[in-house]
Formats: sequence, C-alpha cells, structure tokens
Amino acid sequence: VSVIPMIFLCFRLFAQQTQSLDFLLPKSGSQEQCITELKHQRLLQKDSIYKEKFEAELQSSILKKSQQGGKETYYIPVIVHVMHLGESENEGTNISDEQILSAIEQLNKAYGEENTGPDTKIAFCLATQDPNGQPTDGIIRVNASSVTDYAKKGVTDLSFGDGTSDNESELKAVSYWNNLDYYNVWVVNEINDNDGGSGTQGYAYYPNGGFEADYDGTIILHNAFGYDPDG
Repeated sequence: VSVIPMIFLCFRLFAQQTQSLDFLLPKSGSQEQCITELKHQRLLQKDSIYKEKFEAELQSSILKKSQQGGKETYYIPVIVHVMHLGESENEGTNISDEQILSAIEQLNKAYGEENTGPDTKIAFCLATQDPNGQPTDGIIRVNASSVTDYAKKGVTDLSFGDGTSDNESELKAVSYWNNLDYYNVWVVNEINDNDGGSGTQGYAYYPNGGFEADYDGTIILHNAFGYDPDG
C-alpha cells in the first residue's frame, strides 16, 4: 500500500459543496501553498531516514510498474477514520456512510478510465478485513474531542497553523491501522483553525516504506470528502 503515491487532493472528488482547489497553487500574495508538498520538502531536509525510505519506495514503485507493464490493477484497501466531535452518526462532523462511499466512488473515477488522462490501473475500496482478520466495513468512528485543541482548532501543525499547537501525532494515535496493509484517511472537523471553511481542505504524505504514523495517510475536512446526499 505504501508504494502508491496517492494524493487525494489532486482530484475533484470532494464536493459536498463547491470547493476551490486554489490552495494547491504556489503561494502568491495571500495565496496558501499546498501543505502536502511543504511537509514533504521539510521532511526531506530534516529527516534523513524519511528521505532514504521515500527514495527507496519511489524506486520500488517504478520498478514494479515496469515489471508488470502497467497492466495489473493495484487494489488499495482504505480505512476511513471519522474523527468527530461526539455528534450522532450522519450529523455534523460524523459524516454518513453514503458520503464516504461517494468519495471512494469519485476517487476511482479519477484514477480510472473516466478521468481526463490514462487509466492508472489503481483502484480503491473500503477495507473488508481488520488487522485481526475480522470483518469490517472500512469505517471507524471516533469521538476525538479529548485530543488537545482538536475541538477548538481541528488538526494542527506548528509550522502551518498559528504556531501554538501541534496535535497531528496525538490525533492519529487515537485511531490508526498499519500503513503497509491499509491506506489511512482521517476525516476531521478543521485544519489549523480554519473553521472547516476556506484554506487547506486536506493534505497527504508521500509513500515512505511503512514509516511511522506521523508521516502517513490523508487528512481531509469532513465537508470536503465526498458529497452529502442529504445536503
């Protein structure tokens, strides 16, 4: 799973309401930069182990694609961690199963034959088996209100927020599955105190050879992941 550079944010798969993807553009004036790339470049500079693992995974991915001739479809089991604020299911940040399924559907369209480019031969599905071999629907719902500053600011990062809070590691530790077996997606209430509105809608990490949870998966706003069928 970790060899697939899956960056959700490069595709228009999240549209509960019309959202702008301008945050992916380079910074110009007040324009916000893509946190995915900023985090990646920062880690390459400060963490030699991260850099080594990333380069190894990149080479491994290229090699596998070459050996397979690009003909075999990669199936990625996804586990969605809905990090809500105590609401009932289908309310507020505790988004519905239908909204999650719509995101997976649009993701597959973006990576498949329905996109504007070539079929990537990558397909995504919600996990059907948990790490203990038990059946699962691939969706975990967690009341994350107790995570430091989460209820007030959402997931935070010292480098990209207001410089007073960094709770990403704490949030992920609450609910996380091995990234060598699953692709983790954390659906959150806010990112860096943006009130679930403008600014960064989500970000992801490049593949890193099973590196620690801090550098894994996608974080995305609850109102930017799929669409609300009742909205």
